[in-house]
Amino acid sequence: MRKACLLVGVCLSLGLFGFADSFTTETGTLSLAPNLNSTATLVLDTTTNTFTLDFKVANSSATTATINAFSLQLFGGPSADVNVTGQSLPTGWEFFDNQKINNNGTTGCTGDSHPGWLCADDNLTSTAAPASIASGTHIDFTFSGSYAGSNVNPLDLMANGLTDINNGNSKWAVSTGMDTTIGSVPEPGSLLLLGTGLVGFAAGIRRKLRW
Repeated sequence: MRKACLLVGVCLSLGLFGFADSFTTETGTLSLAPNLNSTATLVLDTTTNTFTLDFKVANSSATTATINAFSLQLFGGPSADVNVTGQSLPTGWEFFDNQKINNNGTTGCTGDSHPGWLCADDNLTSTAAPASIASGTHIDFTFSGSYAGSNVNPLDLMANGLTDINNGNSKWAVSTGMDTTIGSVPEPGSLLLLGTGLVGFAAGIRRKLRW
């Protein structure tokens, strides 16, 4: 019995030890306008200083809404920096590292330096291409890359668009902190290690029952 208990402790310790290294997940939510809601999900690998970001806008209104531009402050501190190496954007959209938009003037990224921010707008060509979000649907903007600095809490969002694509007077704009939560998830190697520990535990119990 003593040997079995020792085996249990060793196997579970191996599995649980793997959870020491984990990804940090930061999720922010914000209502952009009535029935128009946003969610930003930032996942950080603090070992390699890399990140993935999914920014989603969901429309539950009866009309087709649009988004013209948005910017998110992801990182802060003296060394704050964003370097995007991969992205998925609507046709006609562009992105800029370390920039943000100006809701009071032009709707796109300003070109000024704002370390730790990530900006995207519909001004890739001379003809603006707002992203349409039909009733009952959502749109995702995804990014990946590397970073410097520390993640900020709350995530700070600036964005603008229309609540009704057919009504130029239905403009919406936000510039505020998102309702943000921070957690962690085990990295894949840690889950594998835990599984190995549990398999070892089961094998040990099986051998013990045969003694």
